[in-house]
Amino acid sequence: MAKTPTLPDHDLAVGAETIGGVRFEFEHQPDGEINWQTIVRLPDAGVAMTFDLVFPAEHHLFTVANHFDHWIEILQALKGDAAKGYDILMVGQGSPVSFDVIDSNIAYLHRAQEIHAANSNAESYAEALKGAYPSYYGGTGSISPASCSTGLLTRKKLSHALRRSADILRSPFAITVYSRSAYLLSA
Repeated sequence: MAKTPTLPDHDLAVGAETIGGVRFEFEHQPDGEINWQTIVRLPDAGVAMTFDLVFPAEHHLFTVANHFDHWIEILQALKGDAAKGYDILMVGQGSPVSFDVIDSNIAYLHRAQEIHAANSNAESYAEALKGAYPSYYGGTGSISPASCSTGLLTRKKLSHALRRSADILRSPFAITVYSRSAYLLSA
């Protein structure tokens, strides 16, 4: 472990960059879960770090901003990464997942958008959303994580993926990028 942290001394530009021999692709996305977010791709490892743009199927999505349409567009575009050889999504909540969670995230956002349009305030919206997805909030109901494709990687696939990307993610800089990318990227 390093005796002192490596602190960034400049903003990272959106686009492709090689840092310490590791290829990164940085993408800025406005109007997803929040006003702007970052996607970091590691093309040689087949890993896309999506942070809170994608959630495991058993998690509710944080829909506090009214960006449903664009968030869905971002998720639709992310599905194209699978065809480019990406097979792992590192998400902000929970373990890494596969791309099949994106469809359940999109379905959740469509339903949340409908519920949002039908409610006049945050409290009624939250209660209606909890009613539509009771199992996501500690209750029971017909829509449950078990009825969705969880998208969780099998232990074998996760182990392989982590070994494949271990050299990249072992770098102190890569870890800093992963945990602080929203602060490092220029708008």
